[in-house]
Amino acid sequence: MIKMVSGKRCPVSGVRQNADNQDFNFVQALLSEQALKETEKYLIMTKKIKEKIIQTCTKKIDQKGENVGLSFYAFFANKNDNPKELMEVAEWWIKKHELNHFEKAVKIRAMVKKEL
Repeated sequence: MIKMVSGKRCPVSGVRQNADNQDFNFVQALLSEQALKETEKYLIMTKKIKEKIIQTCTKKIDQKGENVGLSFYAFFANKNDNPKELMEVAEWWIKKHELNHFEKAVKIRAMVKKEL
């Protein structure tokens, strides 16, 4: 293997190349693990929000039947008075579960109950 050092081509031993690859793989694993932790913290909803979702889904099902659909906006007022909670639900809905804009309330309720 040839490695560029200060613009010059220098031979690299198999041992050194293996060490470089191991260092690279280690750093890559650390970065991936940290990125995963960063992403996971945004995919978790608080218990308060989960209870609100279950309550809203149950209310919609009682009013309109088992086939009623809803979006994640259904859990909030028509104003952006709590953007943090809105983003928690949106990221749970979109990033974690890759759900469609409208989903059946019975499906959402079951998913959230499973996570309680």
